[in-house]
Amino acid sequence: MAETIIPRGAFEQHLRTLAPHGDTNDIRIEERLDLAIATVMSRGDDRALAAKIHCEFGLPLPSTPRRVSNGVRALVGVGPGVWLAIFRGADPLMASELASSLVGLASVADQTSAYAVLRISGIFARQILSRGAFIDFDPSVFGPGSAAVTTVSHIGVTIWQIDETPTFEIALFRSFADSFWHWMTATSTALGVGLVREDRSPPV
Repeated sequence: MAETIIPRGAFEQHLRTLAPHGDTNDIRIEERLDLAIATVMSRGDDRALAAKIHCEFGLPLPSTPRRVSNGVRALVGVGPGVWLAIFRGADPLMASELASSLVGLASVADQTSAYAVLRISGIFARQILSRGAFIDFDPSVFGPGSAAVTTVSHIGVTIWQIDETPTFEIALFRSFADSFWHWMTATSTALGVGLVREDRSPPV
């Protein structure tokens, strides 16, 4: 009988300390364990790559730091000719299948085990992130679909906004999860904002 492998979250021990419910001012937090992630690096012909991705996955290829999604798959522009492909389902074959689809057009590297993705939402989420990231989080500048590669407390992160709630997702290397959590809890305490656990499986 085949064993079922259950992914262990980088923030698992921290999230267990949080209550599952709070008031409307609290920041809701969830670690995304349902994702497969890969880096896609263009081999030079971005136009052909964009056409192939649109044909295969129905997604436009962002040419700027943006996030596009069809509800199941998402692409995040993280640099010139470089994107994060984020597919819901945590399929271990995602990167190899994506590489086969984009053969000759892009190099693909599996990042699923390297990254932790934390989703935070609530009316104070923007204020908390603005205390750490050196980017302009004003809604007129950074709104749904916006993305940025930056640092928070000397930790390299990629941040994108999902919706107007606002809801953000932060991708960082798993080895920095404890340090990021320390920064986030210290910052929320300083602002007088509570953190609560969000127990659900949101769309990508």
